[in-house]
Amino acid sequence: MFTRRALIAATAVTLGAVGVALAATDDTDTASAQLATAASAQLEQRPTTTSARKAVSYGEELPANWAVVGVAPGDVLEVRQAPGTSAAIVATLAADLEGIESTGRTAVVDGTTWREIQVPGATTGWAAAVYLDIM
Repeated sequence: MFTRRALIAATAVTLGAVGVALAATDDTDTASAQLATAASAQLEQRPTTTSARKAVSYGEELPANWAVVGVAPGDVLEVRQAPGTSAAIVATLAADLEGIESTGRTAVVDGTTWREIQVPGATTGWAAAVYLDIM
């Protein structure tokens, strides 16, 4: 079981330099107050934006091998630099390509699930999950 002081110290470490200052404080009430003040100050310093951004939710799954599905013969699956249709296209995959390795990372943008994949002979990129089926 953690003592109150250990919990304060562990939390302080996550605040970086503030943790060093708190480590020298033996008074747990003082340390708690300093920690709350420091955390509040850090939250206020976080950048904010008023521009409209797309909500992105990231997840993880086990890496697997995938095949392109649902793409018309002669057409290609576009692989993008980031999840979402507004990201730059970094590669295209043939409609019948199989054995595509995933990194295990997923993201949801505007209700569409994207999988990060290893582009054959290149880098990683993101493809809409609806066009990938596990092998």
